[in-house]
Amino acid sequence: AYNELGQHEKALQEYNRWYESSSRNDNKLSPLSLEILDDHVQFRRGLTYASLNGHDNALADYQYIFDKSNRLTSSTIADRI
Repeated sequence: AYNELGQHEKALQEYNRWYESSSRNDNKLSPLSLEILDDHVQFRRGLTYASLNGHDNALADYQYIFDKSNRLTSSTIADRI
């Protein structure tokens, strides 16, 4: 919601917090679920970087998603990029 309110710095902090979150690292999620969530967070973080004129960071996030994407479904985040 921070992005929608124009509070992009706060949104970026929340996305970065996901990678440090204990719930991300507690192994309760299946590997596929974790990959989907990571891709979604990284996609949204890329949009946030772009809103903050951090286009190089946005491109790096998107390139990382492309490089690691090995799922063959049409609903992957890589397809949306």
